[in-house]
Amino acid sequence: MRAVGLVLAVLLLAACHGSSTPHASGPKSTAVNPGPNSTVSDPGPNNTASGPQTLQGTLVARDGCFELDGNAAHQPKTHYELTFVDVVVQRGTDKVVIEDSDGKRTVGPRDTVYVAGHPASGRGPCGRNFNVDKVVAVIPAN
Repeated sequence: MRAVGLVLAVLLLAACHGSSTPHASGPKSTAVNPGPNSTVSDPGPNNTASGPQTLQGTLVARDGCFELDGNAAHQPKTHYELTFVDVVVQRGTDKVVIEDSDGKRTVGPRDTVYVAGHPASGRGPCGRNFNVDKVVAVIPAN
C-alpha cells in the first residue's frame, strides 16, 4: 500500500510539474518564408502636398518687410518675403527678435533660421511671399 501511495505521489508531482513548465521549441523554419508583405500595390505615405514647407536661411529686417535669404529642401537659394502668423517679430539695431509659443529668441545677421509655413501667391519687395506658421529653430553662427 505504501508503494502505491508513493507511486501516486510521484505521478501527481510529475503531472503538476509538467503542466507549469513551458515547452521550449526552436525557431520556425524560414525555408518557405515569402518575406515581408508585398508593397506592389502600396500607394506610399500620406499625401503631403498641402502640408507645411520648411525654409532655411538668414533673416534680414528690411524697410517694410522681413526677408529670408535661403531655400527650401532641394531648391536653389532665393529671397522670400516672410509674413508671420501668430509670431511677434521686432527689428533691433542689427538683430531681429522673435517671440512665439517657444519664448523670445534673438536672431543675428549670420544666424540660420528654420521656418515652417506655406508659400503665398505673388512677390513682394523682399522676394517670394511666404506665410510663416512656426519658427522651428534658430542656429547661432559660429
